[in-house]
Amino acid sequence: MNNQIISQTYSNKIKVLSVIAIIMVLFIHVQMKEGASMPVVEYVQRVFGFCGLSFIANPFFFVVSGFFFFRGVSLVSDCHPKIMKRVRTLFVPYVLWNVLFVSFYVVCYHVPALSRYVGTQMVENIFGSGVVNALFEIFVRPANFPLWFLRDLMIYVALSPLFFWALTKYKKGALIVFFILGTLGLLFLPPVIKLWGTFFFVLGGYIALHSSLDNVSDGISVRMAVICGVVYVFNAFFRPLAIVPLNGTDMFVELCGLIALWRLSDFVIKDYNRCPLLRVSPFVFFVFVFHEPSLTILNKVGILLLGLHEWSLILLGIINPFIMLLLSVLVARVIKALCPTAYSIIVGGRGVKSSVCTSFSF
Repeated sequence: MNNQIISQTYSNKIKVLSVIAIIMVLFIHVQMKEGASMPVVEYVQRVFGFCGLSFIANPFFFVVSGFFFFRGVSLVSDCHPKIMKRVRTLFVPYVLWNVLFVSFYVVCYHVPALSRYVGTQMVENIFGSGVVNALFEIFVRPANFPLWFLRDLMIYVALSPLFFWALTKYKKGALIVFFILGTLGLLFLPPVIKLWGTFFFVLGGYIALHSSLDNVSDGISVRMAVICGVVYVFNAFFRPLAIVPLNGTDMFVELCGLIALWRLSDFVIKDYNRCPLLRVSPFVFFVFVFHEPSLTILNKVGILLLGLHEWSLILLGIINPFIMLLLSVLVARVIKALCPTAYSIIVGGRGVKSSVCTSFSF
């Protein structure tokens, strides 16, 4: 089953859901610190953001990445060429966009007129404690903070032979073990260590090695999807009000969200092959690497234009993700048209030619 052929409909379904997921990422990062002292603003941002309706963005991309990595893998040696391919598709963009991110802040640091739109304290944090600290802050932390996803994904790719062995030998048992480890990590490890991502990457690998997208769809009944959707939405509105942490339920809620998204999206999107979001799908990766600090600047400009009010922060928090999406696609198209080679390098070769899917794993 690991050489399964993906139909055009499933390919386009993943592309469409990837666009939805990247919009969720934008909602996670649109949150403005100016709203921290405004309870209503803080609640709305959380509901739409990192612990609410956008909770499944990163798990979705981990599952997709794991699926496409292990698709076609029959022997542990098959992992090696795929690992080497990720040097171009993951490592090179990771390095380049961190360097670009820091370079932008260094320029702003020396141009006071720009510092009102971006905070420049990070420049002192990075370069104020020696070369080793600077390298750590830029490439390990990383400086361009959304790129933690690529950092973790590169780690998972490096560990793929181990994951392949576990999935081959223990199959569903491996999933259970990684689910337990991920939950324990959420409860007892610092946030920087995201073991939960391992489970979702391995889950994608399990589907590629031992199941199929057809089996996944057939195995999720409408009733199950609705129940999972209710759990996910209830969490989105309740969690921001919770007095005590709910970290122990994170992975369960995320799994519910993924199940609901995969099955219930079929009722909303009648034809994935004609969905308008397909036009955006080639630029998903560019949106991801480009949206910071661009989104922060967009927030600052919006506040300057509308003023600092509850209503303005709520409005900006809802519309800016979509403005950022359109702006990113526009910038990507311009760069691609003027400098196609440079564009190919900074996105790791994605979107240059139509492929079966636009995923962070390519």
